[in-house]
Amino acid sequence: MRRERIMLKRYTCVLATSTLLSSCAIHPLPEDVTGIKTEYLANHIRCEARYSISTAIGKYLSYFKADPVATLLSERLHSGEIYNPTADYRLDSSIKKNIDKYMKAVITYDFTFDMTETNNVSFNSNFLGVVTGGALNYAGAATNNLSRENNRNFFISDQFDRLLTDPKMGRYCADYVATTNFEYPISGTIGLEKPIESFVNLNEFEDLSSKPGSATAAPAMADTLKFTTAMSASLSPSVTILGAKVGLSAASLGPSVARTDMHQVIVALTLPVPKPAAKTGGHAEPASTTGKSSAAIRGEELIGQQRSNKFFDSNLLIVK
Repeated sequence: MRRERIMLKRYTCVLATSTLLSSCAIHPLPEDVTGIKTEYLANHIRCEARYSISTAIGKYLSYFKADPVATLLSERLHSGEIYNPTADYRLDSSIKKNIDKYMKAVITYDFTFDMTETNNVSFNSNFLGVVTGGALNYAGAATNNLSRENNRNFFISDQFDRLLTDPKMGRYCADYVATTNFEYPISGTIGLEKPIESFVNLNEFEDLSSKPGSATAAPAMADTLKFTTAMSASLSPSVTILGAKVGLSAASLGPSVARTDMHQVIVALTLPVPKPAAKTGGHAEPASTTGKSSAAIRGEELIGQQRSNKFFDSNLLIVK
């Protein structure tokens, strides 16, 4: 039995590596599968948001077909250029005002990475040794079932104008390519262009507002995206070794390896509390002891609401 256990320990990670994973991870992380660290996955999504905001502005400008300045800038933004709110594009003042209205909007991302890895191995053997005057039969079996899980959660907030002009994001996103990864969705585009476009349209045409009882009256919208990638592999080899002195050894090793990654991204889009209208009152921007804008505060509140609400989840299951 001791021999079987030694062989079992020796082959558990080796076979897991050869069949599915790069290593047996004590602390499962996204880079075990993608080779990309968590912070890079998060920044890739922030690059998508940056690109999507510029694309949405480009789409808005495309409606002004009689305005050559707006038309030219629309074409540039659709070709991949990032809109710079501080640049003088010589846009019509009314067009520029509508764009500027959204520059203080905030996009908040709540990331949850839940990764579980299991390695199960069973070992069966039957050793036949030649003994003087007869034969000795010996059968042995051993199993080794291992499981590790890691749940990582964090959130990031970006104000539109800062996201568009931040030099660090500019350098990081210089090589950004909008591609979809259906096998491991969190490492590709997650479709932020549509929520951003819907957020603007709802606010412009449907009077988007906060949920009654909210801490602020900031217009807000949120989507919850869930992606599950399940990977598994198994191998049941049988080997027969003939030894002159030991005799005949027959053994089978049956490993199964599984990795399940569940990723959730809650995306909240919020605007600051509208400034008071002249002589009519209204909602004033509340004072914040944290230095956060009303849009950022509302975004965090909306994240909490989405966490407790499972009826509006968008789920995508990938099984390999």
